[in-house]
Amino acid sequence: MPTQMLKITSFFRFRNAAFLAFLVGFVIRGFPEVLAGKWPLGFDTITYYVPAMESWRNGNFNSAEFNYYFTLCIWLLYLGYYLSGNILLTVKIFGPLLYGFLSSSLFFFTTKGLNWSNRKGLLACIIFSSYFVSLRISWDLYRNMLGLSLFFIFLSFFKQHNNLSNKLKLTSSILATLVILSHEITGAIMSLIIVGTFAFEIIERKRPVTKILRSSLWFAPPLLLFLLIFSLTASQLNAIPGSLNYFTNIDRGITYDSYQSLVSDIFIVGILCFGGLLPFIIRGFWSERTLNLWLVVCLIGFLWPIAYPWFEMAPWNRWMYMLVPPSILYVVNGIDRSYNSGMAKKTSNCHKRKFFSWKVLLPIIVLGVSIFYILFPLFVSPYSVRASFLGPFERASAYIPGAFLSNTIPVDECDNLESCLKFVNSQLDNNSVLIIHESLRGWASLYIDEGKNVINYHFNNHSEGLQNALVQGYEKIYLIWWADNLGWYNQTSVPTGFKQISTSGHMVVYLYQNE
Repeated sequence: MPTQMLKITSFFRFRNAAFLAFLVGFVIRGFPEVLAGKWPLGFDTITYYVPAMESWRNGNFNSAEFNYYFTLCIWLLYLGYYLSGNILLTVKIFGPLLYGFLSSSLFFFTTKGLNWSNRKGLLACIIFSSYFVSLRISWDLYRNMLGLSLFFIFLSFFKQHNNLSNKLKLTSSILATLVILSHEITGAIMSLIIVGTFAFEIIERKRPVTKILRSSLWFAPPLLLFLLIFSLTASQLNAIPGSLNYFTNIDRGITYDSYQSLVSDIFIVGILCFGGLLPFIIRGFWSERTLNLWLVVCLIGFLWPIAYPWFEMAPWNRWMYMLVPPSILYVVNGIDRSYNSGMAKKTSNCHKRKFFSWKVLLPIIVLGVSIFYILFPLFVSPYSVRASFLGPFERASAYIPGAFLSNTIPVDECDNLESCLKFVNSQLDNNSVLIIHESLRGWASLYIDEGKNVINYHFNNHSEGLQNALVQGYEKIYLIWWADNLGWYNQTSVPTGFKQISTSGHMVVYLYQNE
């Protein structure tokens, strides 16, 4: 009876701690959404998720059109949209809920996979959820968050795969499949960890090779699914999915004039994101195969352009984001190791307080930095591509949003953009067209009626959109952009010939008459 009561007590403690871990992520991510009012945060949120959901609502289920080849997240968003009937509310609530799920999944992994105490697991959740790079992931990388959340749960099973029943092995295989369907980079990391783990087991020969191979068969279906999706996508694109040449590809206006500028970005952003944590990471590093494999895979992806910038699978900054979870776990382990070491040596109370203080101070410092990051633009002024302060890190705003309270524009300007779009929608006819920058394509899908003429010139200059419209023979060409001397993406003016016809705040409707 005492043993049974102990198990029940332990279960309720774990359940309460897991719920607390969820609340940590939900509240931290929900706070900026409250500040943003009715408008959702995040570039991808507005630019890609919203148009995909609108397209699916209209019966167009071609996910490849939006480069979403791993669509579990889109299905969940679409389900939320179907139930709520409000697309902006759906993406706005989904972010905090997903971040809370990610935090609780991390807690599950630390307590069940790494066998940490509830207290140590909660410390990991607080630091991870508060860290500004984690918040950057939560800003708009919903598929990444979903993949990571499922990945943490999967790893908790996978680390014990030799001792699991067939039922739990099947559960583990299903979780791996869901990871594959959620996010390609997370799926790639998981696949390499699975292959690497079984390869090490064969090398170490602690079990017969036949048993190792038999165990690995449970993960053959998700790995084959990953290869199938990869192959189908490659055949559809006639290219390797996600591949890029850093000197020819333009991603969200990020260009590299030289090899030096590329390497400079990698080192500056890397130092900004991990420099302060590095002593704790080194102190907390331990021989944990799963985390070590994760770290190595992401470090290779992060630093790959330094060795060969002409080809990489997914941008280096996406691999860098995925370094955050193992790094935070090393940090927490380092803090805990220092505290336990001090206690074991029976040091003076002063030293004990020093070791203990890092358990309290580091989460407070990380949370303080994140609150500052949420409330104040760090790298860019609200209406300009020019740096406001932290000048040496100006280009970092291309990878870590300089203004968290923004989506594709600052939230203060969303009402103004809405007014401009509604005005243009009322003016468009068969002989007129709206040319739209990639950052505003999602907004156009919300406020421009289906069937009206819209030309997306992606991240190119306005002049390319204008030229495209002229070639197609439109008489009236509308453009929505910032007022002169303001703007993002290095475009602070519009081509000659455009005239202002309507203004709302800092947003302007321009008209070009093709005579």
